[in-house]
Amino acid sequence: MKSQDSTIQAFLYTPNANFDIPDFQRPYSWSAENIESFLRDLENAKGGDRNHYFGNVVYIDSGNINEKKIIDGQQRTTTVLLMMTAIYHVVLANEEKSEMPADQINKSYLSNEFGDEDKRIKLRTVTSDNQIYRKIYESNGNAEKLTLTERESRLYKAYKTFLDYFSGKENIHEYIGALDRFQIVEVKLDERDDNPQKVFESINSTGKPLTDGDKIRNFSLMLNDDDIRKIVFEEYWQKIEKNLTDVNQDYISDFFKAYITVERERDVVIRDVYKEFKDIFAEKIGDDHSNEKSVRKFYDGIIDHLESYLFLKFLKDENAKFTGYAEAAFRLHYLGVEVSYPFLMRALGLWKKEKIAGDEVAEIFYIIESYLSRRLVVRLNTTGLAKMFASLHRDIIGYGKKDDGGHAYVDHLKYVLIHKRLNLRFPTGQELEAAIESNPIYQQRIANVNYILSSVEDAHQKNESELLKGFAQKKTNFSVEHIMPQTLTQEWREHLGERHDEIHDAYLHTLANLTLTGYNAKYSNRKFEDKKTMKNGFDSSPLHINQYIKNVEEWNEEALNERASWWKREISDLWVYPETKFVPVEVSEAISIDDALEGSLKGRKLRKVWLFGDVFEHSNWTSAYEGIILVFLEKYGAENFLHNEKYERYISDTQENLRRPSEIEDTGIYVETNLNTEEKVNFLKGLVDDFDLGSESIKFEYV
Repeated sequence: MKSQDSTIQAFLYTPNANFDIPDFQRPYSWSAENIESFLRDLENAKGGDRNHYFGNVVYIDSGNINEKKIIDGQQRTTTVLLMMTAIYHVVLANEEKSEMPADQINKSYLSNEFGDEDKRIKLRTVTSDNQIYRKIYESNGNAEKLTLTERESRLYKAYKTFLDYFSGKENIHEYIGALDRFQIVEVKLDERDDNPQKVFESINSTGKPLTDGDKIRNFSLMLNDDDIRKIVFEEYWQKIEKNLTDVNQDYISDFFKAYITVERERDVVIRDVYKEFKDIFAEKIGDDHSNEKSVRKFYDGIIDHLESYLFLKFLKDENAKFTGYAEAAFRLHYLGVEVSYPFLMRALGLWKKEKIAGDEVAEIFYIIESYLSRRLVVRLNTTGLAKMFASLHRDIIGYGKKDDGGHAYVDHLKYVLIHKRLNLRFPTGQELEAAIESNPIYQQRIANVNYILSSVEDAHQKNESELLKGFAQKKTNFSVEHIMPQTLTQEWREHLGERHDEIHDAYLHTLANLTLTGYNAKYSNRKFEDKKTMKNGFDSSPLHINQYIKNVEEWNEEALNERASWWKREISDLWVYPETKFVPVEVSEAISIDDALEGSLKGRKLRKVWLFGDVFEHSNWTSAYEGIILVFLEKYGAENFLHNEKYERYISDTQENLRRPSEIEDTGIYVETNLNTEEKVNFLKGLVDDFDLGSESIKFEYV
C-alpha cells in the first residue's frame, strides 16, 4: 500500500484513464445538502488562497497506470465528474463561458478518445447508476433523453444542480482550476493484497456513513475468487439489488435483518446485521471462496427468503407462486407489523420445502391476522413483538413433530400464542368485548380505524378486501364518521337527554359510534334524522355496517349499546380466538438446577421453569435465561448487577460491553446471549449460589 498527497484535479486529470467503481460499492448517495456544501467549498477555494481537504481516494492498482478501481472516495470522485460533465455541457452550449474549450474539458476529464468502446467514457460506476451516467453524458444537457425515473435518481439530480448552477456563471474555467485546491490523500493498493475489504472497513473518510446493507454488499463482492465473485454478482446480487433498490430507496439492510432473524431465530438490531451476516457467511462458507457448491447453496437460501420477503413487504409475486395467499398477505401488509415477517418467511419456506401443507400456511396467515387484529382492537402496544415473532418458530418446534399427516405445526402455533401472557397475550373474547364497549378506538391511527371498519364490511362482500384496498390505494370516497358528532349541537343535546355529556364522553370514540360514510364531512354535525335521509346518507348506504343504523329511529344510549353488541359478534366471528386439542407432554417431576447441570442439556426441549415458587412457561433456554435474570433484577435491584465486575460479561446497561446483547423487555438492560445452553444455566447457577438460594429455588421441566 502506498499513499501520497495530491489533489482531486490531478487525480482525475490522467490521459486515457478509467475510473472504475467496483460492483461491491453502493450506488451514488449524495443528497442536495451534500452538493450545496461542496459548491460552497468550491466557491471558497476559487475566491481564496486556502486549500480544502477533500478526503481519501483509495484505489486498487491493477498494474496498468490508467486503470483505477476505486474502493473508497467513489462518492467524491463521482460528484466531481458529474460537475465536470455539467460544465462540459454548459460550455458546449456557450463557448464564451470558459477559456477552456468544451472539447478540452471532455478529453481531459470525461472521455478517452482512443479507448475501447466500453471504456470510451472514463467513469464506470455501479449497476443501474452506470447506465444513467452514460445517458447523462450523452444527453448534452437534454433531459428528454432520460426517462422520468432516471431523472428522479440522485445521480441526475446532482448533475442537474450543477447544470443549473454553472449555466448562470462566467469564467467557468476558474472553477475547474479551483479543484487544484481540493487536497486528497491518494492511497494505492496492490492488486495482490489479499483482503481489500479490511482496508475498506478501516478507512475513516468524511463521506456518508455506510449502511449495514452497503457493508454486506461490499463484503459479498470482495471474494478471493474472481469466477465465484462473478457468479455471486451476476446471478444473485443483481437480483437482490433489482428488487430491493430503486433510484432513491434501499431496503437491503431491512431484508438482511429479516433474513438473519429467520436464520438465528432471535431479534437482531439493525446495527448488528453486518456482523451477523459475516458470522453466518463464515459458518456456511468459511475462508475458501472457491467452493462453488457451498456458495450457491448459501445464496440460493438467501434468494429463497428474498422471494418470500418481497411477497410480504411489497406484495410482489412475479412467478405467481403465492397466489393463494395474496389476500392474507395484503391484509397483513396493510397492518404494517413487519416484525411478523421473519416468522411468515419461515412458514413460507417450510411450505416450499413441503414440510407443511398449503392449507396450513393459509391458516397460519389467518391466525397471525387474528392475533394482531384483536390486539389492535384491545389497543395493546407492540413492545416485545419483535422478539416474540423472532423465536416463534423455535417455540413451535420445541413441542415436537408429528409424522401422521396431522397439522402439528398449526396446533403448536395456536398453543404457543394462547399461552402468551402480559403484553404479548392473545386477547380473549371477554377482553375483546370489554374493549369494544369502552376503548376509544378512534384515537388510534386513522389507518387502523379504517382497517377495523373495512375488514368487517369486506367480510360480507363477494370481493375480498375490496374496501380495504380502496383505502390502501386512496381510491375510495368513504371516510370514518362519528354518528353522534364530536361537538354536540343543541339539537343533539336535546336528543340525548339530560345525560348528554355523560353519554357523549362514554361512547363518542368507541366502535359503537363509528362507521363509514360517503357524504361530505361538513354535514357531520347534522342531526341523526338528516344523516339518515340526506344524499349518500345512511338510508341509501350500500355498506353492511350501516344496515343497523338504517333501521333505528333514534341514536341514543340504547342504540349505541345495541350496536356495540353487533360489533362484538362481528369481530369475534371475523378474528376467531384459536382452539386446539394439543396438550404438551407432561413431566411428572421438575428437575433442580443442579440436577439439570449433571446431565446433558444438549437437545433437551424446555417446557416450564419453577422460580421462587412461581411457574413460568418457557419453551426455549434463551427465553428462560432472560426471564430468570429479569426476576433477579426485580427482586434484588439492578444496582447489584450493573457495573459489577462479577457480572459485567453477562449483564450491562451498555450494549457495547457484550458480544451479542439482547435487551430484556424494555428495561434498557442487556444480557449476553452468545452462550450455549450449558453456559447460560451455569451462569444462573452462579446467581443461585451468590444469593445463597439453594438449588431447589430454580427447577426446570423439559422433555
